[in-house]
Parts: sequence; C-alpha cells; structure tokens
Amino acid sequence: MKIKISSIMIGNRLDSTKEENIASLIESIKEVGLLTPITITEEHKLIAGFHRLEAFKRLGKTEIEANVVNLNETEALLAEIDENIKRKVYTALEESRALAKRKELYEILHPETKHGKNTKESRQNGDSDMPKRFTQDTASAVGQSERTIQRKAEIGNAFTDDDVEKLKETKVAKNQSELQKIAKLEPQEKHEVIEKISAGEAKSVKEAKKQIEIQERVEKVSEVKTTVNIPIYLGSAPDVLKTLPKNSVDMVLTDPPYGVNYQDS
Repeated sequence: MKIKISSIMIGNRLDSTKEENIASLIESIKEVGLLTPITITEEHKLIAGFHRLEAFKRLGKTEIEANVVNLNETEALLAEIDENIKRKVYTALEESRALAKRKELYEILHPETKHGKNTKESRQNGDSDMPKRFTQDTASAVGQSERTIQRKAEIGNAFTDDDVEKLKETKVAKNQSELQKIAKLEPQEKHEVIEKISAGEAKSVKEAKKQIEIQERVEKVSEVKTTVNIPIYLGSAPDVLKTLPKNSVDMVLTDPPYGVNYQDS
C-alpha cells in the first residue's frame, strides 16, 4: 500500500541517523527501487524504516510503499526495536540501550514476567497462555542467545541518556567489551571515565583510568603541606656558611653566576 510521506509520524527514536546508510539506500532505490516497504501503524506512526523513509524524502518522492499493522504504542516500539536490531542499525551502545528499553516495555505488556520470574511454575499449574520471559521472547525475535540479550540489557541499564550523548561519536560506542567495562564501574569513576573518553583524552577505559589515577596522585601531592620552618639564606655561600653552627646544614642549594670566568675570580 502506498502512503503519503507527509502523513507519516516519526516518534522519539532510540538510534541516531546514519548518513552513510541513507546515502547507500538512495543509490539502491535509484537502481532497483524500494525492496522492503516501511512499517507503520494504522495511525501512520513509523515503526520500521526510518532510513528508507528519509532516502525517499531526499529523492523528492511524495509516497512510499508501506505495511500497515494494528499495534498499540508499546507494541509498536517493541517492533521498531526488534526491526532495528535485526537490520543492525544500532551501534553497540544504542543496541544495549534499546534492549534495556525493550525489557521495560515488555514488562509493561507482561508485568507477570518481572523480576526474572520463571514461567514454568505457571505452566505446570495449567496456565499455558503465560508469556515467555523477556530474554526468551527477545532472543526469538532478534536471533540472539538469551545470555547475550541479558548481558546487553544490563549494560544498557548502566548508561543514562546523557552518557549516550557523550559517547555516541566515540569508538567506545561501537565496542561491546569497552562498554561492559564502563558498566561495571562505580558511579563516580564511571562518570570520570566517560568524561575522559568523550573529551578525546582517552581512547579506552584502561587509558582513561590510568589518567585518572595519575591525576589523583598529583592532586594528593599538591595537598601536602609542610609544618616545618625552613630558613632560607641568600648570599655568598662561603660568607653565609661561616655564620651557621657546625653540623646544622642538611643541604646547600647554589645558583652559580653563569657567565663569570671562575678561573679569573
């Protein structure tokens, strides 16, 4: 079914716009047309196909082929997340955040699955209509293992929207291993590491932590205050030393008068 592009509504998106994807789609659409229709609700809210829709807009088209589905808002968001994960639209950070959001939405639809509640007990009691647990449903929808889904969702929960904004343009945002290291940090250290990486001062968690450690050492040294009164004498060393008691000098610091010919003095 062809839908007027001007009638399609785009909600808050969990992923960022990928200009390289749009450019590639524009060339593909020019050559072979739109192979996969976008997906919208009956109210014309976009579920899947943002980059395809954007490519059509830039090509100056006014209509686009779309699949219309009957979903409520929560179901539509779940479908959008699943579609983007399957199409590998997200960076590692965006995917983790999207899975954390998917868990939240799924538990709104199926509150009985909260807190890792296992559905086996309910099925043994004859309730065959009990929904799948979140990881099981998601693994089936996106083609990943339950353990992977659980780990990524946990990582996603460790990052705020502000964290995502700071890291989205860094290489760390594409590195699941680095994201997992950040997620395990205590809040204050996590904040400092993200600041270092987002500012371009560090390229990895290890490098950021090393810089923070050095900075802390420098700050501790600068805080040290001496309580010992140390007299400072200014003058000619041979003359000053004569005025001091014997065995009272621990160190002599001299500043030779450069440029003076010592052999002539």
